[in-house]
Amino acid sequence: MRAEYREGERFERLTFTGETFYDCDFSDCVFADCTFEDCKLDHSVLTECQFLRCTVTNLKTTMSRAKFTDFENCTLNNIDWMSLQGDGAFADPIESLRDCRLKYNTFTEMNLTKFKFAGSVIQRSMFAKCNLVSADFEKCDLLDTEFFQCDMRKANFKEASGYKVDIFGCKLQDAKFSLPEAVSLLGDLRIKLL
Repeated sequence: MRAEYREGERFERLTFTGETFYDCDFSDCVFADCTFEDCKLDHSVLTECQFLRCTVTNLKTTMSRAKFTDFENCTLNNIDWMSLQGDGAFADPIESLRDCRLKYNTFTEMNLTKFKFAGSVIQRSMFAKCNLVSADFEKCDLLDTEFFQCDMRKANFKEASGYKVDIFGCKLQDAKFSLPEAVSLLGDLRIKLL
């Protein structure tokens, strides 16, 4: 798809495999029940778009950005979210995630303060050097998801499971964790609980 400008449109039940979206601008659009596999955004912009029950897998980007996108009941695999911040990183690529399943996603140097991940499945993913102050991960399935050098002060991990936290590199003051998962944080300290 080349040089398209779409505003306020609704796209339903579309499937794209290996498609390159070059110089495309989607603003305030809704994508429902769509599939994007091995697609590329090249010099393209998504602004205030909503994705409902969509699957996005192996998204690649070149000089592209997403701003204030909403995802609801979506499957999102192998996405590097920082690559969607564009040059200036003035706006967050994600406005909201509700009831989504993420696998092999990477969040690097992103400001996710007070972001609500609650109830989502985020597996085998990485948060590196992110601001997660007061972020909500309550009841998340975080199987093998790692947190490296993040600011996680006041973050909520109640009833979340499966995560790995760099306790020496992350700021954890006033973060909330549930047992028995909280005990796993002590593993790096090499102490013995009796």
